[in-house]
Amino acid sequence: QMGEPREGFDCWVKVVALEPDQMRGGNRIRLSMKWVDQMDGGDLDPDGSKYAQEVSGEGGGRGGGRRDEAPDLYSILKGNVAKIESFGAFVALEGFRRNGLVHISQLADYKVESVADFVSVGDEVYTKVISIGEPGDLKISLSMKYASQVDGRDLDPGHANASADGLRKAAAPAARAPIRVGDALDPMEQMRKSGAASGG
Repeated sequence: QMGEPREGFDCWVKVVALEPDQMRGGNRIRLSMKWVDQMDGGDLDPDGSKYAQEVSGEGGGRGGGRRDEAPDLYSILKGNVAKIESFGAFVALEGFRRNGLVHISQLADYKVESVADFVSVGDEVYTKVISIGEPGDLKISLSMKYASQVDGRDLDPGHANASADGLRKAAAPAARAPIRVGDALDPMEQMRKSGAASGG
């Protein structure tokens, strides 16, 4: 068991966050000894999820006060990036136990080539809930481009863009339905078939 840290004591640390320093410029580096094995330097939280969950519980009332249910649709929520994948970033939402996904297309209002180049695990971000899955499969889809990353202001107050994106996501499986070659090559034949079926 490691004793209390003291000056001059060698230890292993992990960079868990880079925070903008408004006073001096540049970034402040947040370090942690908690998520590193002090015997061999092994990473005890390789995907950053434990740290993100710990941070997301701060300020959530007594004991974190995190809820199991999904957040309200189109609500603005603050959270921390818990995990990064090639297709998007999972965010641990403050006050909720479920993580949400910010798809790579929802990171910014321009094309982002790499998720890892845009956000890092532990980053504090503002998100807008654009869709919620069915009960029993509460997948939460989030957007960062519809929430100001400075103050959390809703950049799509009428929800028109968020609603359209949510509908596109819901309709995606239908859009992948197979199309027969004949349907595309002979639309007039399809019109005749349709008229015959309706008795016209």
